[in-house]
Amino acid sequence: MPGSLCCPASLLILEMMMKSLSIFFLIACLLANSHAFPQKAGGSPLACAAGHAHNDYRHTHPLHDALTYRFKSIEVDVFPLGDSLYVAHDDYEITEGRTLPSLYLDPLLKVVKDNQGSVYGDGSEVLLVIDIKRDAVRSFLLLEQILSDYQSLLSTYDEAGLTKKAVKVIISGGRAIDTLLTRKSGHIFLDGRMNELDTAIPAHLMPLVSGAWGDFFSWDGTGLMPDVEQKRLASLAGKARAAGSLLRFWGAPNHSAQVKRNVWNCLSAEPNVLIGADDLKALRTFYTEKAGQYPLSDKK
Repeated sequence: MPGSLCCPASLLILEMMMKSLSIFFLIACLLANSHAFPQKAGGSPLACAAGHAHNDYRHTHPLHDALTYRFKSIEVDVFPLGDSLYVAHDDYEITEGRTLPSLYLDPLLKVVKDNQGSVYGDGSEVLLVIDIKRDAVRSFLLLEQILSDYQSLLSTYDEAGLTKKAVKVIISGGRAIDTLLTRKSGHIFLDGRMNELDTAIPAHLMPLVSGAWGDFFSWDGTGLMPDVEQKRLASLAGKARAAGSLLRFWGAPNHSAQVKRNVWNCLSAEPNVLIGADDLKALRTFYTEKAGQYPLSDKK
């Protein structure tokens, strides 16, 4: 009968259609799990060189989403449990298998191997900011033990100076400063505070200094940043830069897309300021549009 699917020709067409759909879904799955760095016209990668991936582990693909957008800094919260550090924001979120090595260190090791010794293949250093949520000293000692298996990956310091490699590990939150300062060499650096730039803590141990937005600014991101606060921002960034440190603020206003862009515009004026973001794509889009790195029709 005309239109019947029971004839051999119709069955052959149906089989070919099913095979085509199978191939389509296979390609879609591969693309969904691919984290190759996006490219602009001309072949060079798009960058978010001052981006700080806040609470990175909450994204669909921990680590890989931040690497796709070429973020400079990646933040991970950890809790000590047994002989490992588990990635979570609160105790009740601790899940079997979601450890610092499995979600971050092992994948980074592979990425660096694939990219000839650095995360992005360009020799730059990526910051892995580990926010210790509980038991600072115990967590520090566990971290030292864990990192001993990844020495080829990690920047180090000793009495001879600094050795730059692919990833610099920086502790934040529960920082176990007294324990850290007893070390003459190691792989763990410190997320400092502005007032600590005036102390005896060696500057090379503090590649990053951080502070709460509300401790320095009253501007809520609406309209333009007041001149007096712009000058304060420039002064803080200058002080950190003179010490060889990057600067980061947590808790910056982000209650609307326009407010975020207003804040990002101000922060991006200072070359050593990291910009924290939960929406990684939005920050990458901000940077690439600001730099004119790709046409608007090519947004990822």
